[in-house]
Amino acid sequence: MITIFDVNQSVNNTIQKAIKNIFDYDIPIVAEELKEPIERPSLKIIIENNTNGKLNYFFQQKNMTVYVYFFAKNETRSKFDNIKVQNAIEQTLLDGITINDMWFDIEQVHTDNADGILCCSFDLEIIEEIETSQTEEYMEELKTKLY
Repeated sequence: MITIFDVNQSVNNTIQKAIKNIFDYDIPIVAEELKEPIERPSLKIIIENNTNGKLNYFFQQKNMTVYVYFFAKNETRSKFDNIKVQNAIEQTLLDGITINDMWFDIEQVHTDNADGILCCSFDLEIIEEIETSQTEEYMEELKTKLY
């Protein structure tokens, strides 16, 4: 079963690989809330709008939105850094993402660039089998009488 932690870990690894060779310095992923002061350069990944429910008796469906924030090294001159990171993230995510050895297609990556902060977001839909524990034995034979 795929958990939110698994999704977060896979997104972190995928984004880090995507931007690894863009700059000559490392860009850490920070786990703190989006409050001032913001560490620059850095990335912040947030998973929101989670819904989880039964699709039917055998399958469950999880929907979530993943937000990736990029804070450029120079707050006032972030345009070109944001473009580089945006391109790398979009190209990587449109190739899909692997979570726990399962590949998931990402149909769209939404991008917003406000106040020098880049925000890329995408929706993720996970449908997986409901794990059940069988406690009773299956019936081997059924005898019936038809009249």
